[in-house]
Amino acid sequence: MAPRAPARSPTCEFSVTATVPSAGYEEVGLIEFQTGRGTNTAADYHDAIAPQVCAAAGDLVVGQISNNGTYIRGVVMRRTEPTAPAAGAQ
Repeated sequence: MAPRAPARSPTCEFSVTATVPSAGYEEVGLIEFQTGRGTNTAADYHDAIAPQVCAAAGDLVVGQISNNGTYIRGVVMRRTEPTAPAAGAQ
């Protein structure tokens, strides 16, 4: 696991995906829901885990979905490479 970074605002921005990035991120934590507490949409999952992800200074969560379509676990990841500026940005 990566060294602990300062917590971010509880309403920080981060993404939820089902795909592990090939590079540019490091694992900083794991979030697991107890039985019956999972959520069915990425938006609901994002809202439910935001305080924990932001406290861990996460930028991305790779969510695991159960057989019944419920998000049950997520690997919190932090960006290790700077984000490239948008095309045409100055």
